[in-house]
Amino acid sequence: DENPEEYFKKMQEEGSLKSTICGYVWKAGDTAYKCKTCEIDSSCALCVRCFQAGNHEGHEYQLQKIGGGFCDCGDPSSWKSSGFCPYHKPISGSILEEVNKPTFSTYLRKATKQVIRVVLSRLQDILFLHQSPSFDLQETDVEALAIISWLEFICGLGDFFRGMLITSLSSLEKAATSSS
Repeated sequence: DENPEEYFKKMQEEGSLKSTICGYVWKAGDTAYKCKTCEIDSSCALCVRCFQAGNHEGHEYQLQKIGGGFCDCGDPSSWKSSGFCPYHKPISGSILEEVNKPTFSTYLRKATKQVIRVVLSRLQDILFLHQSPSFDLQETDVEALAIISWLEFICGLGDFFRGMLITSLSSLEKAATSSS
């Protein structure tokens, strides 16, 4: 009967919560590195930790204040793999393959999928309520922000949970397109 924080900490220590993408979320006033040698497009950036751990010797780069976004280290669609730090080197296979690894119990897979579906469904309801003239903007915005914060937390737990979220979002999209 562990609490969730202890459980996730234990999983991280065991190496079960691998993450190929850093995803550090910047706050206003944070600094980030832009490396013209490694970036795939000009919106890409690395957090200080990933940049300093990577090999950018002889590259054209600059440190700058950033207003928001997230670290692209480990994302091959944003960054050349030669610019990844040692913490976010791509693992073989895709994020979605992490979902099916035997590291995670069937119960954890099913429970995670169900919780994510419920949370996404509630977020969908909130967004739908915004179209109604009688909704309470302040109350729904607070709830929507709490859900988005929780989804960011889930993504930060590693590729397994990020893959579960991707799978759930894909299911929602398929359901929405088939009903229209």
